[in-house]
Amino acid sequence: MRDLQKTLLIAVFVAACGGGSSDGSTAPAPAANAKYQGVFASGSERGTVSLTAGSPASGSLVLGTAAPVALTGTYTAATAAFALSGGGYAVQGTAANNAVTGTVSGTGINGVGTMSAVAAATADATTRYCGVYTGDDSGMADVIVSGSVAAASVTGMGGGFGMIGTVSGSSVALSVTGKEPGTGRTNTITANFSISGSTISGGGSSTLYPTQRVTFTGSTSGCGAAAATGPFTSYVGFAGNNGVTGLLQLNATSPATGSIKWNGGATTALAGTYDAATGKFVVTGSDGATITATASGASLTGAISGPPKPYGGAGVWALGSSATTPVNRYCGATSGATAGTVILLSAGSNILGLWINSSGSMLLNGSGGNGWVYAAGGGAQMYFAATGSGSSYSGTWAHVNDTAGAWSVSGC
Repeated sequence: MRDLQKTLLIAVFVAACGGGSSDGSTAPAPAANAKYQGVFASGSERGTVSLTAGSPASGSLVLGTAAPVALTGTYTAATAAFALSGGGYAVQGTAANNAVTGTVSGTGINGVGTMSAVAAATADATTRYCGVYTGDDSGMADVIVSGSVAAASVTGMGGGFGMIGTVSGSSVALSVTGKEPGTGRTNTITANFSISGSTISGGGSSTLYPTQRVTFTGSTSGCGAAAATGPFTSYVGFAGNNGVTGLLQLNATSPATGSIKWNGGATTALAGTYDAATGKFVVTGSDGATITATASGASLTGAISGPPKPYGGAGVWALGSSATTPVNRYCGATSGATAGTVILLSAGSNILGLWINSSGSMLLNGSGGNGWVYAAGGGAQMYFAATGSGSSYSGTWAHVNDTAGAWSVSGC
């Protein structure tokens, strides 16, 4: 589905916000105070949304594992359109056929997220499945089900889109139709999933690109990864500089200690200062290189100065590690169109990574659930999705230049 998402991105937003269902039909506007529960995703972010079609309209939004944000605004019965805002977020959508499709934007969201919701009084009246899809495209998807209605929010290579469909027994059928930019050809993406207890799985394809297919795997437990919580006793991560990488750990002690190990070389001890009030580390190795980095919540960024490569000018990235959410570090490789090395960090639902090949390196950010990981990098240029366990993951990657391949990581 690499071409599916890239060519459908513009058309999908038109279809999703146009008030019709995926088959082009139009339903009557819902009654006042009709309630909807939904999911949204953009880049590496995902969340849930609740909408009530009253006067004024109201609702709430949850980004990842953050606290709910109250929303207020308008619902226009003549057009079945929602427009709500609150806490730095804006939600817009159109209701039809017991579902709402639209967009979410604002604080903490990369660009504009795609939102899909189903008619349900409360979130408890729905079942949400979160997971990833792999194959000819790579990305993440959330599916929400209520009675005979289903909706999905999909994000991956090139952007995101919403899908609406039906539920019959354990079978879920979703679709969205739009015009392919540039050619004007009609393209329909379809997905057929099967629910088995707390898990959901199946495949997707399109009419214009029938040979490109993806496989989706999700679960209810995949939606519940906890956010990393402090106090953080150390920060575990990596340094990178023009394809040269190092594994890093900084301990939040006074005096500060730590270590860095470059590309399989010897481990260099680090020592210096840590200011708990500002989160700032200044540590120096026995070789004279100095790391200056600042922690903000569960993340740390900084740079290395000192001797020539690999140190001088290297960037530093790390996640906070605590007793409740320790950092797991994975190392592996990509294959296919482009060979490279992957370093991946996981702490709660937070995913941070680095992809390195002969041309340089790319910082990755994403999210993780029970049995899957997802990360994107390069300004929405490259996407990684994989399934596995706490010790290893394997899956596929896709790039907007229509290259793709496989990747896998294990503990390092």
